[in-house]
Amino acid sequence: RITKVPAAAFSTAAPSPPTMPDITETEVRALFELWNQALATGDSRIVANRYIKSPMLLPTVSDQPRTDFDSVKDYFDAFLLKEPQ
Repeated sequence: RITKVPAAAFSTAAPSPPTMPDITETEVRALFELWNQALATGDSRIVANRYIKSPMLLPTVSDQPRTDFDSVKDYFDAFLLKEPQ
């Protein structure tokens, strides 16, 4: 006996990513304020800690993507020497 299998069973499409809840403008502003406060310390470790464990930082003054704590910290080591405000 042959059983029909739906074509969708053979799909090579990647599964949809999990749905994330919407973030409000107030939440965005609060997160930016936390990041800005970290930047104001001048401490690259504090700034890098504002990023998730597996970040994807595409810096504006570097052509190297930063994808872990050490590389994010390294970027801000140099960036903070410029004393951004």
